[in-house]
Parts: sequence; structure tokens; C-alpha cells
Amino acid sequence: EQARELVADYDAALHQALEETSPLYEVDNGLFWVSNFEIAAPMEFHHFLTALGHGSGQQWTLDRAHTSPKAVEQIVAEAEEALISSDSSMEPARRAGELVYSKWLQASSMPVKAVVANALMSHGLMVSFDVYQSDKLLPDYINSP
Repeated sequence: EQARELVADYDAALHQALEETSPLYEVDNGLFWVSNFEIAAPMEFHHFLTALGHGSGQQWTLDRAHTSPKAVEQIVAEAEEALISSDSSMEPARRAGELVYSKWLQASSMPVKAVVANALMSHGLMVSFDVYQSDKLLPDYINSP
């Protein structure tokens, strides 16, 4: 019963969307995380970016369409320092960041829930439902008889 409750909120589309971002990890770590957060918590992530200054009064980013790669590291360091400080003006960004990460943690459980759901279905303990199966990222020993 507890295993069925664990997989009750499984979302095959979310599982697939997150898995499709996996190749981005090898390309650029930041691109991977941005893509994951945009999939798992789009509204919360937008609020986080807005609270950091993209279009708000905080001005952590400059009012232009492009920031030079040399300046990015400094801007990120300043934003990180402000987020971990006791600066009350950063509280909206902190709360939004916590919501983003919380939703991402929940979403990142989808591959495990798919494996549990498949095990339950293969043993006749649960009626079938849609489970995304790509098997691209699973070790070979899981797929062997």
C-alpha cells in the first residue's frame, strides 16, 4: 500500500521532460540547472529571477540584453553573497529559491517512482498506468534478466 502511495503522483510527461535535459549537463552545468528549474517549477523560477533583478529594482543584472562572460562570474558571486546575507531585501528571492528547489526535488523523484511503479505492475500489485521508459540512463544490470 505504501509503495502505491509513493507512485501515486508519478508524472510521465515531467519524467520525460527532465530526462531530456540530461545531455545538457555535459554541455553546461548552468544550462542543465536552468532547464531543470524551468521544467519543474516554471512560475517559481521566473519569480526567483525577477526577485534577483531581472526586470525589478534589485538590479543584480544590468539593464541590457547581454552581459559579458567576464562579468557573469562577478554578478553571480554578488547575488550569492546577498542571498546568504541577512539582507531583508533578498527575502523574496530566498523564498522563491526555496520553492524552486523544493519543487525540483519532488520532480527529480520521477525516475525512481517509474522503477517502483514498473516493479509493482510486473508483480501484479498495481494496475497499469502510463510510465515513461527510455532506459537510456539506466545501468545494464537493471535491464538484464
